[in-house]
Amino acid sequence: MSWDYLFVQAANGAVVGVIYALIAVGVTLIFSILKIVNFAHGDLYMLGGYCAYYVIEYLGVPPLGAMVVSMAAPPDLSLRLNNHTSPQAGDICLGVVPDYGSVNEPNNLALCLAHTFQQRLQTRAYKVGMETRADLKEEERIEKTVFVKAPRAMKYGDVVKVIDAIKGAGASPVGLQVDDLP
Repeated sequence: MSWDYLFVQAANGAVVGVIYALIAVGVTLIFSILKIVNFAHGDLYMLGGYCAYYVIEYLGVPPLGAMVVSMAAPPDLSLRLNNHTSPQAGDICLGVVPDYGSVNEPNNLALCLAHTFQQRLQTRAYKVGMETRADLKEEERIEKTVFVKAPRAMKYGDVVKVIDAIKGAGASPVGLQVDDLP
């Protein structure tokens, strides 16, 4: 066994270890902030890896250039595959959390949800298994599930205001997640 072979295998092991560390940090970061285990970013890691491979192999771009392309391409491709569009300046739901209002004024949130549900109706974004249900009105087949995350320190009446605004926008069902459950 030569030293070159050992060095190559150690380098390969270090690269794989760094990839695993990046994935673990991503999962840990998402779990620590949202308190939900979400593995959805793993597909973007794989998409970036395949993108880098094909850019290097078929376009002849150097590895550093392929790295830049592979960082920009997966989010763009993900948006295109999921038929989502980036929010525009005139949109009701721009995506900036303070624009959604507050607990005392949840009207912007209700407008945003109503707009979102209307878009889902236009694009026929049905609930899973409801695509072929002709016995229901089309509006009943659209996905309108909303989850609300509330800290225990929040007053019950404030949570009810937000839930009422969400239901007024047409959401059904509405789930409630409370922080720090025993």
